[in-house]
Amino acid sequence: MSIDGVFIHNLVNELKIIEKKRINKIYDINEREFLFYLSNKLTLVGSLNLTYPHLRLTTKTINTLSEPTNFCMVLRKHFEHGIIDSINQYNNDRIIIIKVLQADELGYQSVKFLIFELLGRHANLILTNEDMIIIDCLRKTPLDSMRLLVPKVTYQFPTTDKLNPYTVTTDTTTIDNFEGLSNIIKNEIKHIKSLHQVLYRPVKPTLIKLNDKYNFYWTDLLTLSGEKQYFKSISSLLDYYYTEISEIFLQKEANRKLVNYINHEIKKTTSKISKQEIELSQAKDNLIYEKLGNLLASNLHKVNKGDNMVIVEDYYEGNNLIELKLDPKLSPSQNLEAYFNKYKKAQRTISILTEEIKKSFQHLQYLQTLQEQIQLATEVDLEEIALELGLKEQSPKKKTKVRPNYLTFTDATGNLIFVGKNNIQNNYLTHTLANKNDYFFHVKDAPGSHVIVRTNNLTDELIGLAAQLAAYYSNYHSKTTVDYTLVKYVKKVKGMPGSFVIYTNQKSVTVTPNKEYFLGQLKEVNHDK
Repeated sequence: MSIDGVFIHNLVNELKIIEKKRINKIYDINEREFLFYLSNKLTLVGSLNLTYPHLRLTTKTINTLSEPTNFCMVLRKHFEHGIIDSINQYNNDRIIIIKVLQADELGYQSVKFLIFELLGRHANLILTNEDMIIIDCLRKTPLDSMRLLVPKVTYQFPTTDKLNPYTVTTDTTTIDNFEGLSNIIKNEIKHIKSLHQVLYRPVKPTLIKLNDKYNFYWTDLLTLSGEKQYFKSISSLLDYYYTEISEIFLQKEANRKLVNYINHEIKKTTSKISKQEIELSQAKDNLIYEKLGNLLASNLHKVNKGDNMVIVEDYYEGNNLIELKLDPKLSPSQNLEAYFNKYKKAQRTISILTEEIKKSFQHLQYLQTLQEQIQLATEVDLEEIALELGLKEQSPKKKTKVRPNYLTFTDATGNLIFVGKNNIQNNYLTHTLANKNDYFFHVKDAPGSHVIVRTNNLTDELIGLAAQLAAYYSNYHSKTTVDYTLVKYVKKVKGMPGSFVIYTNQKSVTVTPNKEYFLGQLKEVNHDK
């Protein structure tokens, strides 16, 4: 993305439409993005997101926080019901200044400023009074900072020794000393061999797609190739990009993080199991202390305090002579007790580690199940997996959601088939939605999708379709054995994470999933969520 000083210059010209408009309401979309509802039904988005800070007008409905942040409360106190007197850019920097006139309770008019510093990871929103004394700022800087941004301090703009290109009257191609020029426009200026021809080019907001990567600018550039889409305004371009395109990339990034998290947990759990198995092996080796203790007990009369060893006959192994080490500081009976204590400790360790290894393997199996589920997951499925792992908090507006995002199919005779694609969906289908006389389908001896069939007549054709769904949505695409039984014979494994179950009275069928075939025989239907 190239929101540089020239982009801001043209954006501010477009946003002049908000001048003389009243700020009716202010809300926060999140902790770094704000909505300003203006008169004449205009809505301004102020984003201080560290990745893509910007301002834009929007016509879309945007969800806001149910409770305002403290900073939003300060915004409301000082700027709601104020009149926007002007909007300007500072030099050719990525800084936008909105001057607001507001009358107090006694009718006295005051001047205040909203200063949007759209400076990438240093993005900030500063509120000042008429004398540029800071009222508050979204991001406060440490007291030893070169630019101090805290309340009650005089605001100072960032300094630069570069020139504003819009103040230059003579055309030039020497552009390195100009402020607010990104590489994207520098390349265009060098190509055209004219600063002015690029700066004063007609506004033509353009979105460029090349190799699944997107870029945009306030005008069409000859030096950027790819599939181009044009917009009627810079705001509409930004609105489209940040509500459509960027969401795709954010989702991909979230997916990548989820996959990396699960892979990391699998690696960590595998390493943990390896260490536990080594400890278990060592503990099993220490069981020999029972035998050694018995040999010592049979020869205790040979031991005196102060001895550091005793040689005894091993009547377990052909009466071979072996050496038993002793602690000279202990009495004979205390040495004997020490041997049996080591044996008892080994027993306890084996008992504990056996259970811990069992749990570790269960957790590993659970993670491997998630790894499989991600392969065919949609955006909503992935969100449910993130919720399940505790990596994402559920939105307050979604807490009343009853049903997860499982699939529902119907065949030609009206039989219903429900397909779970993750643990949340599987658990809901098998343990909440399903009736005891519905049929449960699952790949044999492996984690996978829960498929529920609701029918009064389980035909061979229906068995084949349900089995194909169970195999396909468990990420099996070759010949696979699928078990099926009545739901009443299916029980959740107590204490196991995920959607692991045990079942009885099952029959089996072998299928090779053919997506084109089963989708041709079934109709996907929506269900109430």
